[in-house]
Amino acid sequence: MTLFAACLLTFLLGALAALLPRSFRIANALGSGLAVLGCLLGLAPAVQALITPQDWQLALAWPPPWGLGHLALDGISALFLTPALLLIGLGALYGRGYLAHMEGRKRAGPPWFFYNILAACITGVFSARDPLLLLLFWEGMALSSYFLVCMEDGDGSVRRAGRIYLIASHLGAAFLLVLCLVPGATWPPTQALPAAAPLLEDSLASLASAPGLGLAAVPAGLIFLLALVGFGSKAGLAPLGVWLPEAHPAAPSHVSAVLSGVMIKTGVYGILRVLLALQPEPWWGWTLIALGGATAVLGVAGALGQSELKRLLAWSSMENAGLMLLGLGLGALGRACNAPLVATLGFSAALIHMVNHGVFKSLLFFCAGSVLHGTGERRMDQLGGALKRMPATGAAFAVASLGICGLPPLGGFASELVLGLCAVKGLLLPTASLDIPSLAALAVLVLCAGMAAAVFVGAFGAVFLGEPRSQTAKTAHEAPALMRWPMLALAGLGLLLGLGAPLLLHTVLSVLAPTLPQASALGAPLVQGLGVASVIFGLLLALLGGLFWLRRALLRGRDVRTGPTWDCGYIAPTARIQYTYSSFAQPLALMFHALTGSTGRATRPWGLFPARAGYFAEAQDRILTAFFALFNALDARLEALHRLQQGQVHVYVLYIAATLVALLAWGLR
Repeated sequence: MTLFAACLLTFLLGALAALLPRSFRIANALGSGLAVLGCLLGLAPAVQALITPQDWQLALAWPPPWGLGHLALDGISALFLTPALLLIGLGALYGRGYLAHMEGRKRAGPPWFFYNILAACITGVFSARDPLLLLLFWEGMALSSYFLVCMEDGDGSVRRAGRIYLIASHLGAAFLLVLCLVPGATWPPTQALPAAAPLLEDSLASLASAPGLGLAAVPAGLIFLLALVGFGSKAGLAPLGVWLPEAHPAAPSHVSAVLSGVMIKTGVYGILRVLLALQPEPWWGWTLIALGGATAVLGVAGALGQSELKRLLAWSSMENAGLMLLGLGLGALGRACNAPLVATLGFSAALIHMVNHGVFKSLLFFCAGSVLHGTGERRMDQLGGALKRMPATGAAFAVASLGICGLPPLGGFASELVLGLCAVKGLLLPTASLDIPSLAALAVLVLCAGMAAAVFVGAFGAVFLGEPRSQTAKTAHEAPALMRWPMLALAGLGLLLGLGAPLLLHTVLSVLAPTLPQASALGAPLVQGLGVASVIFGLLLALLGGLFWLRRALLRGRDVRTGPTWDCGYIAPTARIQYTYSSFAQPLALMFHALTGSTGRATRPWGLFPARAGYFAEAQDRILTAFFALFNALDARLEALHRLQQGQVHVYVLYIAATLVALLAWGLR
């Protein structure tokens, strides 16, 4: 834990060091460099905690009123923390190149100050074992990410997105405050250092059974609901995830990658901790499956109706958060119905998908930032032909798209396969209460897989294929090396996650073994099956690579010419005869009009020689619109209370006296 403490201190040092220099380049180098160093220091104990099945403890003896602060690394914390630190470190490298264009307009110190604070707080959330410490890290994570989202605060839409994100974050934090502090007698500050810090599962279990503050035992169902709302708001759970489609497009791309690839996993982490600490009831699993399925379908349907690439990726993050919650719901239902195989597969699918989604979604946001850097254009319908001018970005985007759609041999295939097998096992078991939720989860998984494929086929085609649709697309250029290398590293890691899926599943099963003792034995056949599939995929990739190099060897020294492909008689095809993303996704988007409320604007051809025709669609967030309508209605109703504001001191004194008399009468009664 010495290295772990050094990791947190390095993040804090990086935050302070970035503010000191006036030079943009020095601050940029210090902030990113110390963030990378902190991640490297934290990766060593995190990987060791994954390998060594023991709990690493650290107790911080703070003076009152803070009391003791406990940090610990067990298998679950390490499983979340290892990819988080890796992605934060790569995001720091990418951000150094991404922020270089700000030189002369803004200071580099504040963005890196908040980035390092965000890294420290995320690390703290995954390792905190004290409720007050957890709340401090949670609030620090929310506030630092808010300032990063609002970095381009000169844009009104960015300020609006930041306000929505801050309100949603604090609504969820209010429920976590109740969860951690209502039964305060169960977690009091101690005067002496304990021999070992309590596990978070032990603390939550005692919270569910011990009377606190003279009240009866806290119901476990109430703890689950508080955790579901508090942590679910950060995980993007519908309808609490209204901030996702707003905050991700507004933030810088390396920050969006951390928000989507890492920060929303803190919500999944919190819900998983509660499910493993307590004995779930069947309605917990039903609730998670219903909300997770709704989140997944709403997210992928919203992605179909977008015109901006980063907004599309934000909606896709909601879809994948829903799939993770589906896995948690099936796992909870398996534990509640005494079906250990379903519980093992459900929790394993959620954890494997957490790792894979973090890698692929971060890579997609890196690629989106590279496209924005190379073209200056956000709208997909104004792009096109970028693959010729940005080959590294295009190849990385293709790999990430295949992975996020769950296609072999990439890692997303393994996670969705395990989730599908879990749903099938739930259908086959002779337990009636598993049939309907398992069938619903399987239907959602199949629907989202097909729709996600349509989303990313359209996005890749609109951005990277065909002819450029605007002058900015014609002058696109590749990103600098500091932005390219993190993208290529994540693309290679995504391929390794696919070929190494058996090792990842084995690690997940060993992590779950302390809570699910039969996990390793029940998951062993699936590990072997994934091992066979990985060998086959590896041989196929080796064969394709050999054929590629053989072709190059045979053509070496020969006259090789390129020419236009068959163009249906058009000598000079233009972008006007190409599908845009809006037109490509229109049929599917119209099918989910009731969910997304997508509105299309069609410019119909008119006359004998029409000059212009087109179609543009942008999905609306109906949940956010409903929230605004609700608050506007409340504001209109509360206008009547303004009559009480007389502006006269003696009237206010009368209010106080009347209140005291009323309290006295109530107390005497």
